Amino acid sequence: MKKLTRVAQCNKMLQASMANLFRSQEVLSITEFSITIMEILMLLEREEYLKSAENKKDIGNGTYKRSFHALQSNNLLLGILRTRSG
Repeated sequence: MKKLTRVAQCNKMLQASMANLFRSQEVLSITEFSITIMEILMLLEREEYLKSAENKKDIGNGTYKRSFHALQSNNLLLGILRTRSG
């Protein structure tokens, strides 16, 4: 059996997770689904950053709201994660 690369493993897990998330929601518009996926990916990215940060005292420091223009609606309101060091 062919061994999957780390990127291929991550892609496979991400696809399965998104499919599971989509099935688990009773009523979920494509906009809400997109926002949820983007916020989850940003959370994972921040966790990886904090694990590898040179400043080990750096911690997560909540979120701030940011509005983005979308094709189907006027804007998407995302919760952007931040760290103590910015």
